[in-house]
Amino acid sequence: MLQLIVCIRKHVLFGYILMPYMAEYNKTTAHFTLVEQFTSKRDYFKKSPKEIQQLVKASAELSDQNIAHQFFKNTGNLKSAWDDANELKQNFVREYVDKRIDLILNVMQEKKLPLFFKDEKYANVYTDDLIELLPQKSRAVFHFNRMEDETRYFLSVRYNGKSIRLFEKAAYVLHQSPCRIIIDNRLYSFPDIDAKKLLPFILKEYVSVPKAMEEKYFKTFVLHAIRDFDVEAEGFTIETYRGNPAPVLLLEKDLQGNYAFMLQFDYPDKSWKYFEERKVSVKFQNRDDEYFFCKTFRNELFETKAIERIKELGLEFCNDQFIRITGRNQDQYVAQLGAIEWLKNNRQKLEDASIGFRQHLDKVFSLDTPELREEFSAKRDWFDLNIWVYVGSQKIPFPSLKEYILAKQREVVLPNGEIAILPEEWLARFEGVFLMAEGKYDKMRLSVQHANLLRAEEEPEDKISAEKNSPLGWQEAPTGLNASLRHYQMIGYNWMLALLQQNRGFCLADDMGLGKTIQVIAVLLHQLRTIDNQKNSDIQPGLFDEPARKTYQPNLIVVPTSLIFNWQQEIRKFAPSLTVWVHHGPARDRSLERAAKRAVILTSYSLVRNDIDLFKNIHFQNIILDESQYVKNPASKTYQALMQLSADHKLLLTGTPIENSLADLWAQMNFANKGFLHSFSYFNSNFIDPIEKDKNPRREELLKKMIAPFILRRTKEEVAPELPKLSVQVVYCEMEEDQAKLYEEEKSKVRNEILETREQASRLKMSNYVQQALTRLRQIANHPALCGYDDYPSGKYDSIIEALENVRNRKHKVLIFSSFVMHLNLFRTYFEENNLDYCMLTGETTNRQEVVERFQNNRDISFFLISIKAGGVGLNLTAADYVFIVDPWWNPAVEMQAVSRAHRIGQQQNVFVYHFITRGTIEEKIRLLQEEKTGLAKTFVNSENNIQPADLDAYLELVME
Repeated sequence: MLQLIVCIRKHVLFGYILMPYMAEYNKTTAHFTLVEQFTSKRDYFKKSPKEIQQLVKASAELSDQNIAHQFFKNTGNLKSAWDDANELKQNFVREYVDKRIDLILNVMQEKKLPLFFKDEKYANVYTDDLIELLPQKSRAVFHFNRMEDETRYFLSVRYNGKSIRLFEKAAYVLHQSPCRIIIDNRLYSFPDIDAKKLLPFILKEYVSVPKAMEEKYFKTFVLHAIRDFDVEAEGFTIETYRGNPAPVLLLEKDLQGNYAFMLQFDYPDKSWKYFEERKVSVKFQNRDDEYFFCKTFRNELFETKAIERIKELGLEFCNDQFIRITGRNQDQYVAQLGAIEWLKNNRQKLEDASIGFRQHLDKVFSLDTPELREEFSAKRDWFDLNIWVYVGSQKIPFPSLKEYILAKQREVVLPNGEIAILPEEWLARFEGVFLMAEGKYDKMRLSVQHANLLRAEEEPEDKISAEKNSPLGWQEAPTGLNASLRHYQMIGYNWMLALLQQNRGFCLADDMGLGKTIQVIAVLLHQLRTIDNQKNSDIQPGLFDEPARKTYQPNLIVVPTSLIFNWQQEIRKFAPSLTVWVHHGPARDRSLERAAKRAVILTSYSLVRNDIDLFKNIHFQNIILDESQYVKNPASKTYQALMQLSADHKLLLTGTPIENSLADLWAQMNFANKGFLHSFSYFNSNFIDPIEKDKNPRREELLKKMIAPFILRRTKEEVAPELPKLSVQVVYCEMEEDQAKLYEEEKSKVRNEILETREQASRLKMSNYVQQALTRLRQIANHPALCGYDDYPSGKYDSIIEALENVRNRKHKVLIFSSFVMHLNLFRTYFEENNLDYCMLTGETTNRQEVVERFQNNRDISFFLISIKAGGVGLNLTAADYVFIVDPWWNPAVEMQAVSRAHRIGQQQNVFVYHFITRGTIEEKIRLLQEEKTGLAKTFVNSENNIQPADLDAYLELVME
């Protein structure tokens, strides 16, 4: 019966190789006869177990022919090729051979296959040639004997507790590293030493090291031997340590320069990083010519428990071997401060877990939490701020943080050189304080107008409310007011009274149509009644009381010219006891002597500018600017004239305090509370640019917080749910064929001219040109007749006419808004040619109120043509329930003002709004631009505009796309 055996054969290059054979055992003579070499070509190969197949393949790969093919380009003579090869190539081949011998021996060990020495001369192998494969690993034992004149060193083999000296033993190396060696027909396997260290001691009993080389020898070779192997020592001492280490978290920089943690285990004589694989360390000492070695063994169980505890505290062990906060954004600055804060917050937990921590950085961070000690002393117009910051025992003045806070830098250098980390919430809380406060070092003061900047973010918003801040408490509507104020109007009325008590200017920014006018009239009437009561009071002021004011100074109400009549009518209707002087027209009083005796002087922005020498001589109780967005330009003569006026209080009324830019907000707030937002250049660099250009959310939130107490904004949806439903629909119109061709020709012409001139022309000139080009494209999209092409049709015009006829046939009224008077004239011509009654209001209309009343009261008039620039504010047109915006304006706030002429308090019908857009034209792109332009206004409180040079690129895209 055939049996698989493996034979050791000598090889001229590699010492020994292994070959499998099928052999037949003869019991009588106790020998095996080799029948044939076991190869993959034999039938029984496929029936063999997988491991045996691997063994057979590995042995085949050890053939000279295969090695020559693999490494020496099919040369027929392996010995010749080997001799010509360099050392690197030879090492590759040896490694190749060793791996296959190792695989064969491992399979033999597992399958318990017999191994024999085979003499090349004979076909038989005998039991005397059998090699015993020892099942367990052997250890090499290093013996060192330090004597007076020399140190002797030899190796022995230890197996199953027994030591075997190698000297003069018959030994054969089958595998170099790790070592597999045959000694006295037994195969020993060593896991951690190669054969080169064992072989010398087969030929010699020991190696002698002379005294002169002794210490160097002990510091190197002996030390490494003690670290990696079993050592028996004579003449010197080996001490061992198997105790627990001290785990330490190190704060250091990772490879990207970010702050991260590293875990280190400190043993008495060695520190290991947590990821290091070596488990043993040895330290050498020479104590008065006495040699000592301390061998330290790592406590892996203890280290594993420490790692688990650190994970429980929220740290993550990353692939790059550094340790970071779980889930933390690894932005460099955030990661650095996050690591410091984690260390501060978990310091006690680390100490409780006996885990130390150290900082391995180029600077030292204080782990104490900064604390504020605040003291505010209120003056009439200022808060004196006496604030100190304490970090442990270190004390620094609060103003010294200014450069850090404004630069969003949380690392502050303390007097002792350590670095303190400011709480993140301080950046938001005190940014506004430092931007708006005056003074330096420990002397700093803040205007009472900015009092809410001292409020911490977690505190409830200190929005000025009538109930909280008014010393008068909640005030009912004044007697003599011929109207019932809605609840939200009562809140607005009391809010204004509260701020007037505090001598603060403010802006009532309610949505269009919510009754800002009547709320202000109620305030003026309240002041009049209060003064009348003081006059009639029998109570005499005390010696130290401030004398009550017995005179009623006039109130100046400044409005767009088109609203003078509206205000006059509203005051006459709701508060007839308020006497009104209208300063208007060419025959107006040039002295204002009689006007100053009235309760209210009503005039226009243009007349304040023209007659400023008259107005600046009067001190007013209140100056009220209606549609205050008219004074958004601080460089205008109107604005400069208004700033010369004096009054106890300044009030702003507008539905759109921000139309184009935050510059609009500064101009109006500066009028209401001069200096509240500092100079325009300061406001521009610290708020406008950071918010509009850099999209800085922190500055945005800060500005909202600053202005919140002085702007009251309510929308229709919030406070007037009883208003009828507002439906908005976009109607897309197709151009006629000739119209579309004309539009494309004009668009190509514009593009070519821009490409030719944009590099040479200034941005201002280019802005003007682009605006003209856009206007021309808009006009063609509406109707080519607007550009002089009278014979061309218009798809939009036909769609609008059809819609207007449907509205009229169903007995509804419609407001028709356009930014082009010429566009309105096209519809006027249609109405006149078809004998249809209509009303029309443009900038040239002088009898505005008469026109409005005619439309409101005449049921036969269905159409009201209105220029969006002239009729977007101040009109009450609740008779209409349809609104047509026949061409889009740049800013939808202006369009919403137009819609609010119909959708306002007093409207009883549902309101339907239709935006007519010509498809495939500049009008579609304008609608996309509208969303961007209103984002800023919606953010702060809730726009008609020309193209500014700064906006040129955005508008160029509209033309060039």
